[in-house]
Amino acid sequence: MKRWFLFLLAGGLFCTVGCTASVKVIYPSRSYVTEKRHLGDVKTIMLVSSVDVEYYQTKGKPYAEIFASDNVLPEVLVEESGGTLTVGYKRSVSFRGENRCKVKVYAPSATVFETNASGDISIPGGLHTNRAVILHVNASGDIDLSSVVCQSLKAEVNASGDIQIQSVKCDRADGMVNASGDLNIKRLDCTRANLEVNASGDCEVEGRCRTVRLMNNASGDIDAENLRAVDVTAENNGSGDISCHASESLDAVNRGSGDISYAGNPKQVRKEGKHIDRD
Repeated sequence: MKRWFLFLLAGGLFCTVGCTASVKVIYPSRSYVTEKRHLGDVKTIMLVSSVDVEYYQTKGKPYAEIFASDNVLPEVLVEESGGTLTVGYKRSVSFRGENRCKVKVYAPSATVFETNASGDISIPGGLHTNRAVILHVNASGDIDLSSVVCQSLKAEVNASGDIQIQSVKCDRADGMVNASGDLNIKRLDCTRANLEVNASGDCEVEGRCRTVRLMNNASGDIDAENLRAVDVTAENNGSGDISCHASESLDAVNRGSGDISYAGNPKQVRKEGKHIDRD
């Protein structure tokens, strides 16, 4: 028994040392450099490490500018394959001291953005496209979009990171919160909107829309009181609250412990369940 225990202990120590040795420790220098890299046709930007990315929709051939310490730059991964640009580090690294690393991407056609690490994606210049725009947050990194004009928008929060959009104009907007992160849209102008909360994160949307569907299945809140809609369907199955604004019709079902509140004096109101009240 003692021999077996010593064997397990030695194996665990070997694993610990091996895992530690596989992480490269870097002390970022104060000598910063910028490197330009040419890219293929970029449709999707996928962030896989703690590198911040800025995307600019521009004409011409796609390229990236990498800003980093001179001893960090060789570790930065900026690789395009099949239309997907992967940004991160080439291997597991640990930084001692301040690490200022940013990748700026210049391309005409990127419409899918995904964070899978603690780095952030920002799109300060906005997007204008006749295609669908898709935003996925799968880690603690955020996505910040100044404005977008598109055919449809899909924004999905699957981790603790947030999605924030200042202005959206599209035919259809779908927003889903599946984790503790939040979804915030300041000015939405669309025909149809579907907003769903399945976790503790909140969804807050302002603007105007023809038809809105709201579904809350968890403890997070859906704040659509300032989303001026014509027809609203609201369903609450959790402990979170729903607030909305309808001018023509409201179909509200509350099977959860949270509240549904509404404004806008809708002409037709159908209620099922308790705690459905005019704001």
